[in-house]
Amino acid sequence: MKKMLVSAALIAGLSATAGPAAAAPTPIEGSIVFHDCGFKVIGTFSGKANLIETGAGEILSTSPGLEITLTNAKTGESVSYVITGSFNLSTDPDTGNTVTTARGTNLLTRTVTDEGIYITTGNFSFVTDAKGKIVEEFSFNGPGQVIDVCAALS
Repeated sequence: MKKMLVSAALIAGLSATAGPAAAAPTPIEGSIVFHDCGFKVIGTFSGKANLIETGAGEILSTSPGLEITLTNAKTGESVSYVITGSFNLSTDPDTGNTVTTARGTNLLTRTVTDEGIYITTGNFSFVTDAKGKIVEEFSFNGPGQVIDVCAALS
């Protein structure tokens, strides 16, 4: 399955260190490859990330100081963004679906319709089933701003 959200995916490896209490954010850096634009995009990121388990059974992921540079592998064109937003993940006990709400500035991908890479600023939500398959993609309509990264790199 393609990555729906990058900031949360980047810090997913931190889940082993997440505990009930909020710990200090952990430095992270690395790269990720996207094929969501019709051409290969290489993302290089660095910053800090944290997973916080709330007392209500939800998970909050934060990414203070997280920056990403996205490069069109064919043309070398690149753009950089600060993606310091947060994600709140909650699971519906009846369906097993996870509702993810992205707040602030984040990098999200769409994989079902309007496939692409997007920088979102505001509040955007999407739903995945228990196996991680997209049930409902985030909407371009609503409170916030959406930047089409694929268009910026083409």
